[in-house]
Amino acid sequence: MDTCKVSIIVPVYKVEQYLGQCMDSLVGQTLEEIEIIAVNDGSPDNSLAILQEYRDRDPEKVNVFSIENQGVSHARNYGVSKAKGEYLLFVDSDDYLEKNACQKLYEHAKLHDNDLVLFGRYNLREGGETEKLYLPVVEDFSLREYKEEMARLSPFPWDKLIRRELFQEIGGFPEGIRFEDLPVAHMLAVSARKIGVVSECLYHYRVQAGFLNTLTEHTLDIVTALKILVNFLKDKGLYQEYHQEVEYICVRHCCYRFVNLRKFTEKGKLDLQMRLVQLVYDFLESEFPKWRENPYVRRKMAVGMKHFLFVCERPKLMMKFVQKTDGKSILRKKLWVWVRYFPYLLRN
Repeated sequence: MDTCKVSIIVPVYKVEQYLGQCMDSLVGQTLEEIEIIAVNDGSPDNSLAILQEYRDRDPEKVNVFSIENQGVSHARNYGVSKAKGEYLLFVDSDDYLEKNACQKLYEHAKLHDNDLVLFGRYNLREGGETEKLYLPVVEDFSLREYKEEMARLSPFPWDKLIRRELFQEIGGFPEGIRFEDLPVAHMLAVSARKIGVVSECLYHYRVQAGFLNTLTEHTLDIVTALKILVNFLKDKGLYQEYHQEVEYICVRHCCYRFVNLRKFTEKGKLDLQMRLVQLVYDFLESEFPKWRENPYVRRKMAVGMKHFLFVCERPKLMMKFVQKTDGKSILRKKLWVWVRYFPYLLRN
């Protein structure tokens, strides 16, 4: 296949339990002119054999590549380098699509000449609970006309149909860090001429609780990821134009890291917890010294403001809470207010 309408990029690593459901949803797409590019990222389980079975059944549509394990960003970038589609769609290998997803998205993109098309998703939680996250029915737009949409944008690549040239223009996913999705989603949005919206839920996202409850060195990458976004806007001459929006995005995601501190249950993580607190505070205070005056922040925090400021304006006290009882009981007692008063900061 020399060219096609949509290239579906699937990075694969240790997902043999869900891979069949994912691949079935892709090969069964109602849009015919697609290619599926599955990149086995050195997976030690039976994932490669499963992929090869699908390729053998449909060699015209399914392409399988196997590389040494270098992380999801490298696997996605590698997949894009092999893509021939006019548009790209990223799918995580433990998730799956509605069978008409590609057709609905591609037809909308072509009808409206979109560089980027946003769409809704289902959140699949452990225990079988499903949450529907529809997008509001709105006309296609440009961020330059509706900048507030940047502050509401989900930080994922897989709920967006992306024109391939647009993805190549931003330089792909940053490699070697966690939270690589976050800057890319916003870089795509500010670079797109015209953004389309399909309100329907077309993607089934499997929420993995373990990822959020683990504190590692890579948790500190949140600041690196946010700096990539900030520097991209500066390099493109867009920093001042989107300053309030990127400021809010950075505050929101830094807040989210603090909320998650109450979930980290591993012993011996005191040093990492304190480093995370200090790193986040230093970043916000140096890059956005007036973030407390941000209109998005103030609008969202009208309720419970004093509780928010109690945590955010007193880094030394915050670190003291982390230090006591190795970041357990006292920290939990103080941080419950984030979940109660500021759930909107945690929503995508």
